[in-house]
Amino acid sequence: MLRNAKFLASALVMTAAAFGQDTVMTTCSTPQGASTAGGPVSAHVVFVASTDSLSVMLTDSQRNPMADTQLLSSLAFTLSTGQTTGTLQYSLAKSVVNVGGSGGTVTTLSTFQPTGWALAQNFNGGFELCVLCTALGAIGPSHLLIGPAGLSGTYDAANGSIAGNKPHNPFNYGYANFQISIPGLLPSSAITNAVFGFGTATGITVPAACTTTVIMHG
Repeated sequence: MLRNAKFLASALVMTAAAFGQDTVMTTCSTPQGASTAGGPVSAHVVFVASTDSLSVMLTDSQRNPMADTQLLSSLAFTLSTGQTTGTLQYSLAKSVVNVGGSGGTVTTLSTFQPTGWALAQNFNGGFELCVLCTALGAIGPSHLLIGPAGLSGTYDAANGSIAGNKPHNPFNYGYANFQISIPGLLPSSAITNAVFGFGTATGITVPAACTTTVIMHG
């Protein structure tokens, strides 16, 4: 799944380069050993800036989570060029799955569907992609982004906050791709701060470690 997300990011970088633009790609991840009260967490995001537009590819890589507090529910970030207003043009999850209450069995309900997340503007000096911000049209507490199942192909470690939990099911699975229109954004714009949010209650966050790469147009 992480390979798929990186492939999508690379494709976007090559598209920007085709138009003669040097492009900034920022990658952010949870620090090694990061955790919430529910257990370890592992998340990764790739940002690709272009003129007036930002692509965001978000992945939850925590295998066989036990609790909903290990699942992604938000991503907050700020930009080096300072923008705080924009519009979510579209979002897409690789698949939508249901996790059953008997052994954490997985049922794929659909593929390449809208995430059900929304965009909060002017959030802590930047933006937040969120599924719990229902006032903005998001559809939480369902559609959190869940990591891969266990080696058995099921979420056999999942407790009642995931397995068979009707308000929390279904979940986005694999990766989530967002395209945001941000007037004034430049191909050279970078992410200066990113924070992952987890669980079905607000305020469970882990700051990300980020690196920025400039892809030079040849």
